[in-house]
Amino acid sequence: MKLRIQYSFLLLFTVCLNFYAQDKSPRSGLPLKSITFDDIGVFSPPGIHAIPIGTVYLKDKDMPTLFLAGDSRYPGVYRYDCVKYKDGVPVLGESLKVSMPLRLGDLLPSSLFEYNNKVYAYWLKGDTIFETLYNEKDNSFNIARHIILKQLPRRAKNIQVTLVGNKIEGVIDVGDGVSSNGPVHWIKGKNFAAYGPDGIFVGNLTYTGLYGFSTSFSQPEPEVSTKTLTGMKEVMWDYLKVSRISYNDNQQGLLTGSVNGNFLYYPIGEDIFALEDKRLAVDENNIAIRHTTIGARPVSLSDKQGKHIGLIVGGEGGLFFYPFIRISEKQVPVYGNALDLLAVNPDLYGGSLVVPNLVDWNNDGKLDLIVGNSAGHILYYENRGSKSNPVYGVPEKLYAGDKPIHIQPGYNDDIQGPYESRWGYASPAVVDWNNDGLLDVLTNDSRGKHRLFLNIGTKTEPRLATEAPIYLDGLELHGTWRTRPGVAKMGDRMAYITQDAQDQFHIYWQLDTYNLIDGGKLRLEVGSYIDGSYFPNGGGSGRNKFLIVDWDGDGIKDLLIGTPRHGSVPKRGAGMPYYYGDKGASVLFMKNVGTEEFPVFAYPKMIKYKGESVHFGQHECAPAVGNLGISNRLDLLVGTETGRFIFFERSDLTW
Repeated sequence: MKLRIQYSFLLLFTVCLNFYAQDKSPRSGLPLKSITFDDIGVFSPPGIHAIPIGTVYLKDKDMPTLFLAGDSRYPGVYRYDCVKYKDGVPVLGESLKVSMPLRLGDLLPSSLFEYNNKVYAYWLKGDTIFETLYNEKDNSFNIARHIILKQLPRRAKNIQVTLVGNKIEGVIDVGDGVSSNGPVHWIKGKNFAAYGPDGIFVGNLTYTGLYGFSTSFSQPEPEVSTKTLTGMKEVMWDYLKVSRISYNDNQQGLLTGSVNGNFLYYPIGEDIFALEDKRLAVDENNIAIRHTTIGARPVSLSDKQGKHIGLIVGGEGGLFFYPFIRISEKQVPVYGNALDLLAVNPDLYGGSLVVPNLVDWNNDGKLDLIVGNSAGHILYYENRGSKSNPVYGVPEKLYAGDKPIHIQPGYNDDIQGPYESRWGYASPAVVDWNNDGLLDVLTNDSRGKHRLFLNIGTKTEPRLATEAPIYLDGLELHGTWRTRPGVAKMGDRMAYITQDAQDQFHIYWQLDTYNLIDGGKLRLEVGSYIDGSYFPNGGGSGRNKFLIVDWDGDGIKDLLIGTPRHGSVPKRGAGMPYYYGDKGASVLFMKNVGTEEFPVFAYPKMIKYKGESVHFGQHECAPAVGNLGISNRLDLLVGTETGRFIFFERSDLTW
């Protein structure tokens, strides 16, 4: 009886959600929407990075407002009003793009505060601080005065400004002046090599310290001297964001982010020039916090009475909320676990540089989403709708063994050096690899390592084993990084297509669950090999996302390829999309004019939407296919660098 009631409730829930989602069904040429009963989903930022500027309470508002900056490729400043809290997490409303008097590309991440119902924001360019006032009526920042900084030893990276009585106190972070390149510019050129024969980084690990200043809040156009607040080896690489937080009447401090993900805390004495030594913010187990994704940029969130309630933390891969718990006995702030920041009616979001797969993961007859991202996570979006009207909402992380999958290259497993130790670039392909009726996950990533997560669960309750290598000739398969392997049955064998050590398209055939045999380099019908990139060395190599599918319906499986902007398929220096019209990450179709047993490919064609080329930014894009609409033909879903999933109905596509 209990089981029958549970089934009836689930059926009613599904029917109601399907009815509710009718007006939010996939629309060709647009991102998928996050669909839930309360219209609340994971916040989707405007660009690859989410850079919080600060939070304030605008006049006559009972809820806080967040100001957020985009990044260099998606520039802009945006205002988001908080409309409610859900389980203690802020829920943001629609975005309002703020008019700016300055070119954002020239400015460093800013700082703001509210005083006398006015919002002041500070922007740094060179040695000049622009003090601006927010005009709520026309949603703009306007210049009020300039502050000239003196005695800065080097270019500053970030700025934080706070009103204290009748003066403002500011903090600026400045690098140590050491170049990460070391004696040679290792990151560029034909002889690209981040690590020496001993596995040690050939460049330099650089550090950053803090400078401070103080000046009158009312003096026009002041010139102020800066003073050192800390040593120059305080944080590796960069603080990314500095915030000043009042934890109680007696304790204030600077809380900063970092590239590697820790939160540094400096208690403040009688003024900003009396900083105590740094400490690390911790979780409830007194373990130093390491941010869940790439680059931690924290700002304080307070209630209307000024009481600190948590951190909003940005970076690559979204915005997160850390609830404030207490100040510990060791006088360091304690925060709860990171929670996704929420928004009303957001686009479906999966972190940055998403790599989607449309598969029936739980064997209920509907297409779910399995998605990798740049942070190294693999996410599962269950389709709670129907075949013809899919409904995707808040994702859950896939586990391998008893831990969530989180690919991290660490010190020396990323070809671009230890600065990218937090970028995982999980690029999964989902297929029944060992022919046991269960869907498995195969990946390549930032390490250039091809791995198998074998499904050891059931059809309805998948469960993944921990990662295992894929071998060729007894050695781990190797090639260029960040490709999504194309994996599918071709003829009566399982094919595995990726880019090899020469950055060319290569096919392997499955020997058994953990071993491949070499099928050789793929060729065009004219006999030439197929190149992948205009930049074949270092970080420019690899990146293509392969999908083996019978795209044109002739009974022979073809290739769809998601490229980076600098992709040059099939010939380096004369390939697509880099040498054809507008540059940008693109989806290419390569028809198999051979057989599945002996594939040979025609020259690539760019997939077009309503007759026009369509591009997906800079870094890369990733195609997935499935019937998501009302037709019985394969539609296209493209994962983008901004974490969105663009749907294209098949009837709108040409090539």
